[in-house]
Amino acid sequence: MPQNIHIDNYRNTPEQTLIEDLIIESIEFNGHDIYWLPRKVSAGQYDQIYGEDPGKFFDEAHLLTMYVASAEGWGGERDVVSRFGLEIREQLTLVVAIRSVNELLNATPHLKAALSRPREGDLLYLDFGIPDTEVGHASGTLLEINFTEHESIFYQLGELQVYELRCETFRYANEEFSTGIIDIDQAVANNYSEHVHTGNTMPSGVTADNTLIEDEADDYLDTSEDSPFGDWS
Repeated sequence: MPQNIHIDNYRNTPEQTLIEDLIIESIEFNGHDIYWLPRKVSAGQYDQIYGEDPGKFFDEAHLLTMYVASAEGWGGERDVVSRFGLEIREQLTLVVAIRSVNELLNATPHLKAALSRPREGDLLYLDFGIPDTEVGHASGTLLEINFTEHESIFYQLGELQVYELRCETFRYANEEFSTGIIDIDQAVANNYSEHVHTGNTMPSGVTADNTLIEDEADDYLDTSEDSPFGDWS
């Protein structure tokens, strides 16, 4: 039996708009307001060999409504005790409407010029809304986007309506945060590290004791000219 002649899957039809409206309404009813932090890299910092961005920083945050698709809660390997200590590998899947993302990009020209969707490596700040009085900051969680799936709803009536963001709890590595959102910047400062530069290429902070390591290494490494580790030319 041929396709219904009154529905055209290859043009912007009222049916496509209706489905998109219903999906957005459902996300707004059952979702959460979540901050999206686009990842930025300092000029000339990208490492082409290792594929890393050692100069990553986050200086803006934009509010989007997202639906938590992982209804059972956190997924992944959860909390794992390894030889390196306790590792938290919790994962979460979030759904955001493509139209909502496009509206945000259209209203923010500098973002639209740089990207077209939430990318891998960007961060999301999910605030549970319950103040943590013991440590004095909001109880929100930073998530890192591992993958952005754009075909989770496979071309319903010939259109794509949502992005599915597969995320994992963020692991701090001396990134700089200056979003202007107090809860985010304060959560980073209290939970992770106050980013302090030592004056050389190795930053130091609460979780990065590079200066201490360098000082103690002088007691064990011979850096004279006769040593293969020495500073000589």
